[in-house]
Amino acid sequence: LKPSAHVAPDLPRLPGSAEEVRRCSRLWPQSQLLLGPLNGIESLRAALAAKPRVLHLATHVYLPAQQQAPVIALGYSPSGEWNVLTGREIVALGP
Repeated sequence: LKPSAHVAPDLPRLPGSAEEVRRCSRLWPQSQLLLGPLNGIESLRAALAAKPRVLHLATHVYLPAQQQAPVIALGYSPSGEWNVLTGREIVALGP
């Protein structure tokens, strides 16, 4: 499974999101942080394989014009497009 690449609206940076997830991780000593380049589909898949009780995402959710369902924007791909997860892709990650 590869994340879908979409041209997203001009989504602003989320100032403070790194600090937000760091603070949350202090509440769960065994947490795994996926920040910056680690915030991608493969890292997310590996983290989910450990069956975490809590998943905290600091990200954007938006509705692309060509779709009927919202997507989660994980971050920029190397080509400069947003790597996003559709509902179908999220379900495919499995429990």
